[in-house]
Amino acid sequence: MTQSLFLAFLAVITALLLSPGPSVWLAIHNGLTHGVRGALIGVLGNVTAFQGLMAVSALSLSAMVQIAAPTLWLMQYGGAAYLAYLGIRLLTTPVGAATHGPENGAGPTRAWRLFRQAFLVTASNPKALMFVVALLPQFVDPARPLLPQWGLMALTTAMVHLCVYWGYAVLGHRASAYLMDRRIRRLYNGASGLLFLGFAVGWLLLA
Repeated sequence: MTQSLFLAFLAVITALLLSPGPSVWLAIHNGLTHGVRGALIGVLGNVTAFQGLMAVSALSLSAMVQIAAPTLWLMQYGGAAYLAYLGIRLLTTPVGAATHGPENGAGPTRAWRLFRQAFLVTASNPKALMFVVALLPQFVDPARPLLPQWGLMALTTAMVHLCVYWGYAVLGHRASAYLMDRRIRRLYNGASGLLFLGFAVGWLLLA
């Protein structure tokens, strides 16, 4: 991979990860609700899922993905259903227990739940799969060994992913002080729930 090709890849992947979406909002929400350390577990779930999608692309499975319409259909509707579930859960969760600030730290059960939740939001996004399958190969120089190039892109993506989503989690954590009031918290939960429902509808309409 040439330097110019790498810089182009870095710009594209950074813009992709900075752009608002359900994974970004989940990182912010986890930072607000579970503290930065708890949110980091969710961020690791996002990173792991995206690295898995990159591995799919690296294994040259694009042709299989293109003909596996049922798989993409299941990802599309399964992802939308999961986002809708998160939205409904936010709309129906009582706010009383969440008015004492973020929950710092996470036991094994909560850690696994945060990791799994973030992993599923990223892994079930058909747009993320199509991005790594259709676009990332454009940054590979066919005249050079492929494995080192994919390794470099995977490492770069993981580092950018961690930094960007960590930043979003910190922003969410710092905003927690403004959500101590029950009424504000209720408005936040309502807005967040509607946002996740909007993401679910958007995936169905735009995928």
